Amino acid sequence: VSAPKSTRETNLAVMGPQLGYYYPEIVMQLHLRGPGIEAQGAAVPGLAMYLLIGRTQDYAWSLTSANHDVRDVYAEILCEPGGGEPTRDSLHYEYDGECVPFEIFDAGTLNGAAVSYPVSVHGQMIGTATSDGRPVALTRRRSTFGRDGLNLAALKDMTEGEATTPEAFWGIANKFGFTFNWGYASRTNVAYFSSGRLPVRPAGLDRRLPTLGTGEYDWQGFLDQEQHPHAADGPDGRILNWNNQSAPGFMHGDGTPYGSVHRVQLFDQFPDRVDLAGVVGVMNRSATEDVRSPAWPAVSEVLRGSEAPTPLAGAVVDLLDAWVAEDAPQLDADDDGNYDSAGPTIMDALWAPLVEAAMRPIF
Repeated sequence: VSAPKSTRETNLAVMGPQLGYYYPEIVMQLHLRGPGIEAQGAAVPGLAMYLLIGRTQDYAWSLTSANHDVRDVYAEILCEPGGGEPTRDSLHYEYDGECVPFEIFDAGTLNGAAVSYPVSVHGQMIGTATSDGRPVALTRRRSTFGRDGLNLAALKDMTEGEATTPEAFWGIANKFGFTFNWGYASRTNVAYFSSGRLPVRPAGLDRRLPTLGTGEYDWQGFLDQEQHPHAADGPDGRILNWNNQSAPGFMHGDGTPYGSVHRVQLFDQFPDRVDLAGVVGVMNRSATEDVRSPAWPAVSEVLRGSEAPTPLAGAVVDLLDAWVAEDAPQLDADDDGNYDSAGPTIMDALWAPLVEAAMRPIF
């Protein structure tokens, strides 16, 4: 929340790492102090020379999963040099009009057994199949493969206090090849950047299927910094994110398809000006709200278009209307094993048959 929307006219940020509570934890808390460094936050054991999330004397930052799609499966058409049927002993594939050999990567040993696997220009082989009767090898390409250590450059700059402006922050976050939504707050600005080494794919591919690996459908570079979703100070002085889609229609991840409702949309109880406890309260309200509730008003409108078949049916609609008007809480404040209101229990029973009735017969 930017200063004009704060009761104290100072920037506010509530940025959780979204890690579960474990012991030992997968990160550890650090306070780093030395020449040119004054920072504290969380870091990954073994890579703890820089902070993953934290704060310096001038700004704070955190990151949460963005789920951008940086992996593709390629179907490599198998071939045999000089013609003939491909054999298990001589793995070759078609690429740029030639029959080229797979490289064999030696991964060492596991429990005393040698581990190796074939690798194409796209990545390691993960399986085999047939396409139109022809044998193919399936390989997986990941944009950050072999580049994981380079992500430390972004964390180094953040830890050493280089992100003094939103523009500097965007440039640093863009060095991070993994796909994360970054939040940032300094004394003068709040800002956002969605990172990742995001490939530019040829037009016309069906992303649900493997990509033909013969060369003409290879990646065509990567998005530049300006093409990544980013913002400073945000609409209405607020920047909100909860693992939701970074921008409308942007980099739809194959493994995590987004629907029409995002939990971040439930951050809808902001007063015109808010204090830090109020920001936490809005977050907690969203965290305990039934994410299905935004669909209910449309259902209620349809049901109220005719007379209820029974008094009980009408009472259920009234009850759910009132529950949704209170932000559809899923709370058990007295910890007795039951929700504090009937709304969540009714919605749990209602949702599956409701969806089936609405979607049949198409889905």
